[in-house]
Amino acid sequence: MNINVTTSLWDRVKHWSRIGFFQNPREFRTYSVTLIGFVVLLLIFVIGFAAWESGTNLVYFLFGFLIAIFVAHGVVSPQNIRGLHVERILPRRIIAGHPARIHFRIWKSNWWRSFALMVKDHTPQGKAVGGTFCEVVNPGAPRSVAYETVHPIFQRRGLVALDKITISSRFPFGTVERTVHFHRPAEVLVYPPIYAFDDSLKDSFSTLGQESRSQRGQGIDIYGLREYVQGEPMRRIHWRSSAKAQRLMVMEFEREERRAVLLVLPNSLPQGVTRSEELTNLFEIAVAFTASLAYYFLEHRHPVGLLTSRGFIPCAEEEGQLDRILQALALIELDLSGYSIRLPAVEADVVVIQFIDTLFAWPPGTTTLDVRDWEIRLVEEDRCPRADGETVALPLIASKQFCKVRGVGR
Repeated sequence: MNINVTTSLWDRVKHWSRIGFFQNPREFRTYSVTLIGFVVLLLIFVIGFAAWESGTNLVYFLFGFLIAIFVAHGVVSPQNIRGLHVERILPRRIIAGHPARIHFRIWKSNWWRSFALMVKDHTPQGKAVGGTFCEVVNPGAPRSVAYETVHPIFQRRGLVALDKITISSRFPFGTVERTVHFHRPAEVLVYPPIYAFDDSLKDSFSTLGQESRSQRGQGIDIYGLREYVQGEPMRRIHWRSSAKAQRLMVMEFEREERRAVLLVLPNSLPQGVTRSEELTNLFEIAVAFTASLAYYFLEHRHPVGLLTSRGFIPCAEEEGQLDRILQALALIELDLSGYSIRLPAVEADVVVIQFIDTLFAWPPGTTTLDVRDWEIRLVEEDRCPRADGETVALPLIASKQFCKVRGVGR
């Protein structure tokens, strides 16, 4: 109880001791006395009173020494934060549930070095998102620092707003903390989470997008045999046929094409169905399921497209297709205007991700996956794209995968 009261009083004292100087709406400085500063001030008053009463030279020396600390701090500290500039560098990808790595670029516009800087990022509500420590910034030499955060605003998909950046310093003696506030509004899109799939789910769509043609190619089915040509790889030699023909014979394979896969996520609700917390949670699982499927098929070099009740992304395998799909899924919402979706005329295997019972009849050959038949479990590791676009091990926070719920079938 006493600790809580003391902490509350200290927070109030810090609030009262904070002074702000507004130079312009995009950059201003504030000053606050630290706990060390209050202790030094208290000692100044106590020792000053003792020196006045006793007249002892040693006590006067201590009194002057403490005042010198405050004066020196007041001279050096303003120069330490003066002339600082900062900009925020956002990553190309931020995936929900994974640490977001955000960079700062700091530089000086004067000749004075800056030491012991604490750089923090904030939301529009003023709450700190994360921060990092910067030891020194030299004039004319920009410094890059970064921080990783698992702040709740990055745990769900959607648009996230960031606002001010603060640079604080207690250099050199820690008695007063000086802070520069930079107004740097920015928005970043958080992609839905990407999970792995267990073997039972992989088997359910392992044949999707596969098509063999009766032409020579690089498939796995044998198309025919022909005589060996000098320079061809030895692993293609069919030794049994070579023994019968008394000459080397090589295997030719059928051409295997990877068909396109169209992912369908009906985000509009049927008439009479109302939004509920359970339905919203199922929809979020369906979004993560769709994002995971898109990543899986693109990783296996299939052209992938996305169809929702409000938009269509044509099937493609080119660079940037995953980002286009994840951006659409990051902004998708439940539509209460009625269940309506129309399949385009495309040559692709259609996969429907369903999270609610409907009377809609899908065309023959459509694969329907109901997310209520699956659950998300922790696994040791898998692979998924990180914020910087590289493929790295998934367990940045916790690896998860979709697994079949035993005894459930629809």
